[in-house]
Order: sequence, then structure tokens, then C-alpha cells
Amino acid sequence: MSHECNDKHFEQMLSAYELGMLSDDDREAFELHLYSCESCFERVNKFRSAARVLRDSEAVRETVASIAEQDEKVSSSAETTGHRSAWGWSRLVPTLAAAAVLLLLVFQPWRLEFRSDQVAVAVENRLAIMYFDNIVEPTDSTRLGEIITNLLITDLSESHYLQVVSSQRLHDALRLLGREDTRVLDRESATEVATDVGAGYMMMGSVLQVEPKLVVTAQLVDVATGSIIASQRVTEREGETVFNVVDRLTVAVKEDLGLPLAAQEEPDRMVADVTTHSPEAYRNYMIGVEKYNQIYFAEAEDAFHKALEYDSTFAMVYYYLAAMSGKKSLEKAVQHSDRATWKERLYIAALAARYDGNRDSANALLQQIIKRYPDEKMAFYHLGQYAFTDRDYAPARDYFLDALAIDPLFKNSYNMLAYTYNSLGDLENAIWALDKYIEVAPDEANPYDSKGQIYALHGKLHEAIASYQQALRIKPDFVNSLMQLGSLYIFARDYTGADSCFRAMALSETPNQRTVARLRLAYIPLRQGKFESGVELVDSMMRVERQVYGEEKHVSFRLTKAQMLAGLGRYSEAEAEIRLAVARYAEIAPRHRWYGRPMLALVLAEKGEIVAAQEVASEIKVLLDSAGMSLGQYWLAEGAVALAENDFDTAGVLLLKAMDDGGEYCQPSYALFSEAALYSGRSDEAIDRLTSLINSFGDCRLSHGLWDVQLHYWLGRNYEQLNNPVAAQRQYETFLAIWSEGDPGLPHVDDARSRLARLKSRP
Repeated sequence: MSHECNDKHFEQMLSAYELGMLSDDDREAFELHLYSCESCFERVNKFRSAARVLRDSEAVRETVASIAEQDEKVSSSAETTGHRSAWGWSRLVPTLAAAAVLLLLVFQPWRLEFRSDQVAVAVENRLAIMYFDNIVEPTDSTRLGEIITNLLITDLSESHYLQVVSSQRLHDALRLLGREDTRVLDRESATEVATDVGAGYMMMGSVLQVEPKLVVTAQLVDVATGSIIASQRVTEREGETVFNVVDRLTVAVKEDLGLPLAAQEEPDRMVADVTTHSPEAYRNYMIGVEKYNQIYFAEAEDAFHKALEYDSTFAMVYYYLAAMSGKKSLEKAVQHSDRATWKERLYIAALAARYDGNRDSANALLQQIIKRYPDEKMAFYHLGQYAFTDRDYAPARDYFLDALAIDPLFKNSYNMLAYTYNSLGDLENAIWALDKYIEVAPDEANPYDSKGQIYALHGKLHEAIASYQQALRIKPDFVNSLMQLGSLYIFARDYTGADSCFRAMALSETPNQRTVARLRLAYIPLRQGKFESGVELVDSMMRVERQVYGEEKHVSFRLTKAQMLAGLGRYSEAEAEIRLAVARYAEIAPRHRWYGRPMLALVLAEKGEIVAAQEVASEIKVLLDSAGMSLGQYWLAEGAVALAENDFDTAGVLLLKAMDDGGEYCQPSYALFSEAALYSGRSDEAIDRLTSLINSFGDCRLSHGLWDVQLHYWLGRNYEQLNNPVAAQRQYETFLAIWSEGDPGLPHVDDARSRLARLKSRP
């Protein structure tokens, strides 16, 4: 028996709620009220029942058409007279309300959200398309069942009247249930997955036959009741492919779900026209995406390039390649973006905006995706990535958490969240995020790789090494872990281990990775102070680069060689190498023409060519200003000039600015500041600022090995200045141990030995 509503405020809201016209706050309050008010709850249920009955009624459609025609005449009359009478409004308002109700009943079986442009969008029920069972080949080695599933998701997601659960979300739901390796689900398990992802309907299907013609069956199931709404059987026709079969299934699904008439009339491009016409291209594309999400970029690139061999116009293949390797692929993605879905075109446009430095446009494009697809976790993820790149760490954290709220098993979001927490100085939560990442993807290498990097940044050398070793046990050819483990072995003075890692890395099939491996091999003698043999090694590597590629692919070979020459006191040769590197970099990256010039200023200042060094510093400022970049590199150059002129106070101020503005790229400024601090009475400040640096094992320390090793010497001097002999002795011992087998005559080595002996002889 029904009871009257005891709250007139909510009773008055009932009609507006039924029409979907309440604000978000009012709707939430009203829905909470429904839990306690039987009267309102019954009336809402009756309304929805009526909707299901009336939406297919031809009489209702005719009535709606008649009302719409009458409304048009009234509107025309009002516009002609310029006003409406009170009598007209009193009769018109109920008519419009009735029309709105009838439109709701006819055109939308679910609750609607009316937006300012009066476009109706389904916001509650959604469809989960389960993996199609390939009965012909249960292992589905050709991924035909998976291809059909993904194509259906892509095709149906284009509709404004239907929400479709992504394939990745389904995979994550299966993982949560411990069924990630399962492609075929029984009805009970499928219902559990569909419920978990919030789907009102699910589709289950099978590949019954492949030859001579593809035959596919599908069933639509109401998740709540378990009843089958409709069944379909689609047979490939003469001249058709799997893409045509999917197109016909898409039309059938829209009809079977009772979507509004407008859904049948909205543009519905062939799925091949928004993906590819080649099954082989699509198969390799899926493999590439899978490897990309595992951060196995070499395998991903290989699969994507294979896809392009079958279809050189596949827009989303170029998009993923652009995300990994740069602008050239992005231009192709933009060029072929007419062959992508609406959502994919926005992703391409957002990435293009980022490449052009237009952050606001990129973010606005991603927000458009979220407006239409509120559960699109990748849009939140990319917003987080962009914010992280811009060092807006708090918003980045929030975007990654938003993505995880949609999908608690979104592994890539845990990965980036860890780096974001680390940048916010929150190591505890960074480790928590990494542990969650490992929990979600225990059999992948990247979670352990990321944890190794976070440990290394916080000086936990042995923990970092163990984490990278675990990554390599999972995937022995995981290039980043080989590179980072080799680098940590250098810091641990295990040079044999480092050499082994870099040589294994050099076996990569990717040319750029082989180049990086050669460069890393040069870091070993650079760190050891074996500059003579290091110069010979770099020369041989540059010869290999020229023979293999016809050019020197990496200007850092010459900058590394220049450091070694400077360490030997051969400043003119070092200057020549840097100038060649600067010229080459200006050719390949005009926006970053400043690169290499700070080192040139340092070498010129060390040579005593102050005017020339000052000129280079001025050039750096102009180039940084024109590129809209911070001035850290300029302050470094100016600081080196001031230090060479023995203006220690000025040098200290400038080098501090370099450290604050330039980040890791100004790493040489740390050693130079430590020297300036010694002679300007700022030893306390130098030790406070620099001890954290030598307890963080980052790449930039290795690439600037000459200054990084000398930093230990200057810290020892500063500790002596502060009368802390124990700490000074420790720094001298470290300095001498690193360069224990270095070339004779290296700077500061003899002085460090004398000072260490003196400290040890103290009572």
C-alpha cells in the first residue's frame, strides 16, 4: 500500500527528476530521498515501467509528432506577435511537459541527462562485450575472437546513445577475479565480470566457422535478470571480411537494445573506415598496444611497424609510435586521423597540441573526451602525464587518482602515481603505489624497474640493484633495467657487472638502444678516471656509428670525450670536440641549440679565456629566452666565469641559481658551487645542499662524471673547513677509491692523498 510523501520539497522535484532536469546536486539529494520514501520510489518505478511499454508504441510516436507540430505553430505565432498571452502560456506549459515526457518515453529507455544543447546521452546502463569464443581454434592463435570483440567495442562506442566498456577494463576485471588468462567465460563468470564493471547488458559470442565463410553468433543478456534479450547469427557474405561482419552485428545490437530512433539515424561509419581494412594490420596493432601497456616498447614498436606493412594509413598505429618516438609519426597520425574514431581523433589532436607546446588546448581536448565518456580512464591518465611533465605534481596526482577511481587495477596509473608522489617528496606513498603496481602486474618487468629507480633516487643503492635484478629475471632483455642496473653497478664500483649489462643492451634490435649502450660503456672509464683509454674507446664508437649509420647519431659521445680531455688538462682539444657537438645539435634540434654550450663556457673559463666564456654565456641566455626555457644553464655558465675570476661570492650566488633553476641538467654546478662555497665562507650551505646529491644515484651524475667525482673532493675540503675530520676523511677516501686506477696527474688526487694522510695521522 502506498503512502504519501512526507516531504513536499522532494515531492515537487519528482516530475523534474523523471524528466532528467535536476541539477547534479538536486538529483543526488533526491535519489537519497528515494531510499526512505516509499511513495516517491513507487512513482519513479511506475514511470520507468511505463517508459518500457510506451517506447515502441506507434501511437505514442504519432502523438509526439502532433504535439511537436502544434508547438511549432504556437512558437511561430508568438514570434510574429512578439509576445505570449497569459492564456497561451497556461495552456502551453502542460503541453510542453507532456511532450517532454512522451519524448523521454519514446526516445530513451534509460534515465537521461539533458544538456544545454538538448542532446540526450545514456548515463546509467552500459554494455560489456565479452571475448568471443573461437570454437574453431580454442587457443585463438590468430586472435580472431579478440579482434571481433575489440572491433565491436570500437564500433559501438561511436554511438551517442550507448556506453561500452573498454577491452582493457574487461581485462582488468578478469585480473581482479584471477581470470586474466581466460578468454572464454561461462555465463556465471561473465555475469560476475559484467556486474563488476557496472554493465546493465552483456554480449557473449562465438566464432562457429572460419572457412569457407566466417560465421559468428552472439547473445545479448540482461545482467540483472540473466535473461537473453536477443540472439544473432551473422554469416560472412561474398566479398566481405570480418569488418563487415562486425558492422552488421553493430546494427543488430542497436536494434535489440531498443535504442531510440535517433540512434539508428546517427552516422555509423564502417568500422574498417575508422580502424583498418586489414585483419593482419589490426592483429599486429592489438599486439603493439598490449606490449605498449606493459612498457615493452621495443616489442611494441616492432608490432606497430608490422601493422604499417599491411596498412600504411592506420592512424592509431602512428599515434602510439608518436607517443614513443616522436613528431614524425605524429604528423602521420594527424594526416590519417580521418580514419579514426571521434575519441581517437581527440587523442591525436591532444598529443599534437602538446608537441606544439599548447598545454591548454591539449587539456581541453582531453576534457572533451571525459565529457562524453566519463569513465574514460586514459583521458584522466594523459591529463596526469601532461601535468607531471609540466611539474604540476599536485594536479597530476589527482588525475592519476581519478583514473584509479574508475579502474582500481589501472597499472600504468599506479606507475605514474609513484613518480608523482616521489616528486612531491612523499616516498612512503610512492612505495605504496609501486607495491600496488607490483600486486596488479607481478609478472611484468616494469613495476620492479620503476621501484628500482625510486630506490636509486633516494640513495638505496642495494635495494635498487635488487629490484632491477628482479625485473631482469622476469624479462632478461628489458632494456631500461639493463641500462639502469649497469649504471648502478658503476656507482657500486662493480665495473665488470656494468660492462656486462651494457653489452647485453647493445644486442638490442633497436638502433638507438645500441647507440645508448655504446655511450654507457664510455661512462665506465669516465667514472674511473681512465681518460686516455676512454678517449680511444669513444673514438672507436664514433667510427662504428659513422660506418653503420653514416653519421654520429648521438652528440653526447663528443661531450663525454670532451670531459675526458678536460680531465687530462687538454682544454683546446676539449673545446674543439664541444664545438663540433654544439654545431651538430643545432642541426638536429634547433630549439635546443643551447645544448653543449654550458660545457663550452666551463672549458673556456678553465682555459682562462674569460671573454670568450662570457660571450658563450650570453649566447646561452638568448637561446634559452627564445625557447621559453628556464635560465639554469645560463647561470651555470656565468657562475663558471665568476669562479675562474676568483669572485667566489658572485660565483656562489650564480651557481645556487643554476641549481635551483636548472635541475639535473646543471649537475656540474654542484661541484663548482662546493668549490666557491669553500672560499666564500658558505661551507655549511654547501654540505646541506650537496650531501643529498651524492646519496641519489641518477643518470645525470654519470653523464657528468668528471665533476661528479670531483664533488667528493670538494665536500671533503668543506668538511675540513668546518672541523669535521671524520666526514672529511670519508669523502677523500671515496674520491680516491673511485679514481684509484685513474690516469696519473688527475686534478686534486695528490692533494686528497696528502690531506687524507694528515687526517689519519691525527691522534
